[in-house]
Amino acid sequence: MSRLTLFGLFAVTAMLACYAFENRSRWFILGFSAACVLGSIVASAVEPGGLTRVVRLEMPEKFGLAVVIPNYALPTRESRAVLPECYSRADTIFNIQRAALLIAALATGSSHGFIYVRAEYPLAHRRLQNAIDLARSRELLEGFDIELRIGAGAYVCGEETALFQSIEGFRGEPRNKPPFPVEVGLFGKPTAENNVETLFNVLDIVADGGEAYTGIGTKDSTGTRLFCVSGAVARPGLYELPFGATLRELLDLAEAEPPKAVLLGGAAGAFVGPDLLDLRLTYEDTREAGVTLGSGVVIVYDEGADLVGALLRIAEFFRDESCGQCVPCRVGTVRQEEALHRLAAGRAHEDELQTLAELAQVMRDASICGLGQTAASAVMSAIGNLKVFTP
Repeated sequence: MSRLTLFGLFAVTAMLACYAFENRSRWFILGFSAACVLGSIVASAVEPGGLTRVVRLEMPEKFGLAVVIPNYALPTRESRAVLPECYSRADTIFNIQRAALLIAALATGSSHGFIYVRAEYPLAHRRLQNAIDLARSRELLEGFDIELRIGAGAYVCGEETALFQSIEGFRGEPRNKPPFPVEVGLFGKPTAENNVETLFNVLDIVADGGEAYTGIGTKDSTGTRLFCVSGAVARPGLYELPFGATLRELLDLAEAEPPKAVLLGGAAGAFVGPDLLDLRLTYEDTREAGVTLGSGVVIVYDEGADLVGALLRIAEFFRDESCGQCVPCRVGTVRQEEALHRLAAGRAHEDELQTLAELAQVMRDASICGLGQTAASAVMSAIGNLKVFTP
């Protein structure tokens, strides 16, 4: 289990193996949030693994199963679960013997699954559909079926309820909560959502046991984590490291240039400077440092990089990707971009930075979903940590 692996970009979802289980009477939908669903048959292995917060609920007597979920309590009737963007080679769906997807289906007594992939990834669409078709033709999905749904490319559909809207054929907009997805989710049914990486880790926990899994990483961040490294690096790609490895170790693997800044967690993440290269990549250490691991994206900016231009691009991105449903995000992302353009052009108002900070706080506090709540994170971290726009 002590491994350090460099992956190709399409290895993220090699766990999508499909094997037949007995007939199920409810739906299973794979989707876009951090959760895993397992039956009582593996609960004893998963719980000591520290991967999730465990919630147990009784399932119908027909199945005699408990449900183990990290972030959501799953009702017992007509259970659903969801998984987001996936990349997989057609042949791997038959070659992975530990099928995390169907472990989750077994736990929920499910008979139907949805895989949601954004429209920008036609190669992933073809591979996944081919794998599903092959599984059906070889009768490996008896009593269980999978349907591939293609999104329209909206970033906001990473939010769980906006994802439901998209799958149901509506415009991708977050729903008000409550009710929460565990009560009223996809097609009005209780829904649990599952992250690809979480399901992949479940395979190791089930195979080797929770104690073996907790032997990797740290006390509060067990196991491994995938990092997608790009920017000023000689070897961009997807890397798997145990929690507790440092940012410097990750960048050394990718043969990064000496960084002026590193963006952790993608556009919704935070910038750090060279002084944090020895930051341990764990949830607890990044939280203490005031940053986040986010999606695992790591972008390296060398000494020649234009950080102001990068911030303008991030602000433009959030302006474009706001669904426009709530005022704090719809207006706030526009005002943020306008303020950054004034700062970049040397035409800033006297209290521009203070106004930006107040605007960021409003978006964090009042936006309806995570897009608006994190739209200013990278900008404010660059101003605070890197002193961008500071004379």
